[in-house]
Parts: sequence; C-alpha cells; structure tokens
Amino acid sequence: MIKKTNYFTDPRDGKKYKTIRIGGQIWMAKNLAHKVKDGNYWAYDNYSINISKYGYLYDWETAQKAIPVGWRIPTKAEFETLIRETGGEKNAYNNLIKGGNSEFDAILGGFRNQRGESKDEGRIVDFWTSTEDKKQFAWHLGLFFDRKSVGIYHSLKNVGHYVRLIR
Repeated sequence: MIKKTNYFTDPRDGKKYKTIRIGGQIWMAKNLAHKVKDGNYWAYDNYSINISKYGYLYDWETAQKAIPVGWRIPTKAEFETLIRETGGEKNAYNNLIKGGNSEFDAILGGFRNQRGESKDEGRIVDFWTSTEDKKQFAWHLGLFFDRKSVGIYHSLKNVGHYVRLIR
C-alpha cells in the first residue's frame, strides 16, 4: 500500500522534505540536503545549483552524521522491503523513479567516485544504507535507467551517494 503522508521540516536548517508511507515504512521523498559541520559531502559536479535538485552526495561516514533527530538511514533489509513493497525487482524501478507510482521520486543524480569525479547523471542514482559490508564497504540501493532496474550493491565507503531517510 502506497500513501502520500506529510512534510518534515528539518529544525537544523529549515529545509522541508515531503514524506510518504510505503507499506509500513515512512520515507523522506527527497534526498537529504543538510550541510554538516565536518565530513565529506559534495554537490554533484561541484555545482551548488545541483544541491536543490539532488541534495548532497555524502561519503558513508558523513552520511551517518547528517541525520536529523527522529530519522535514520535505512538498513539493507529496509531497502529490500521497499523493493518488495513497490513491485519487486521487476517493477520497483518504475515505481520509485520520479513520476512513478509511489511518489518516492528518485532522481537519477549519479554518484561521486573515489577519484572525486561526478558520474552517470541521468543514468543512475545510489542511496546509502546503514549496513556495513566489511570494514571498507557499505551497502547501497541503486536504480539504473539503462536496465530499468533496481538492486542492492556494496560500495567503498569513501564514494559519494545520496541519502534517503526512514522513520
């Protein structure tokens, strides 16, 4: 069951985020765009105009510090539930992408590789999970335009992915 819910205003900076209920989960329907005091975060392609469109790309450690009270980064298992609730691996892409059926509104904002390059805008989007995979890696949810697919993969923790939060 997919249902539009509410809005959340981050008291730290006044930014407003649409929230939605998908199954039993409440999600932010926009990427996090909070500027932390210290850590590694970037605007896509280092253009500040991209922050309002995509939010910030965070490395995994910084993402853990960017969370407002009452929210958290989803676990790998919670993203697996999201995929199931939005049609499984075959249909989740079309339901999660902006303009899809769930109002999750994922935008293909690319990622930042370990060399500091912004890559694949318009082709993919990755969201960190809170679940580590060995010391150097963590899991992320990826949506891919070319394959119209969604899956869960691991990345080095020092690359930049977006953050969607769950309550």
